Amino acid sequence: IEGYRNFCNKIWNATRYVLQNTEGEDTGLNDDKIDLSLADRWIISRLQQAKSEVARHIEAYRFDLAAKALYDFTWREYCDWYLEFSKPILQGDDAAAKEETEKTLRWVLDQCLIMLHPIMPFITEELWAATGTRDKMLVHADWPEYTIKYKNEDGSAAELSVPLTFADFALTEGRFRKHFRKALKLSPDNSQIQNNYGQFLCNINIFTSAIIAFIRITLGILIG
Repeated sequence: IEGYRNFCNKIWNATRYVLQNTEGEDTGLNDDKIDLSLADRWIISRLQQAKSEVARHIEAYRFDLAAKALYDFTWREYCDWYLEFSKPILQGDDAAAKEETEKTLRWVLDQCLIMLHPIMPFITEELWAATGTRDKMLVHADWPEYTIKYKNEDGSAAELSVPLTFADFALTEGRFRKHFRKALKLSPDNSQIQNNYGQFLCNINIFTSAIIAFIRITLGILIG
């Protein structure tokens, strides 16, 4: 229950961030020709993959796997990564890049709310109403269908896949350490266990630090 409560908080805070950075702007992707950044192409490509995965699980009546796919995409890829990628662009001086990132932020958030609605109807309906003037309630919104022009056919967004895979592993290890420490409940009398646990954490910390250093260098090259 705690984990899903945190997920709701994550979506709520992500929506606040999007509203703060796109208020009064022309947001939402349309049929006009647009020049998306690498990060924009990556998140749109990953969204379409997530949508296909969710649809496949729903058709197989595996609603648990559909929920997990939405959870992973929304938290790990949209909230953890894409929102962070958007910050230097939104704070920069390139007006065209800012405009496209603002559009992508809002559009992908809308897609997340639409797909999450059957599983989380109340909070998604509330956020749908809070993010703009709508023609209809979220419950009546059409299931996403994407045009070919938004697909990452040339595979360019895959450039982010390797560093982000390493990064996701590093974050997972960090969360693992936190929960492992809580679950183990070490007492002062378990000196041998504490020593072994301390060495274990030391090894993980060294490995994680090396991964994060690699990610920072790689992402700096890829997104400027």
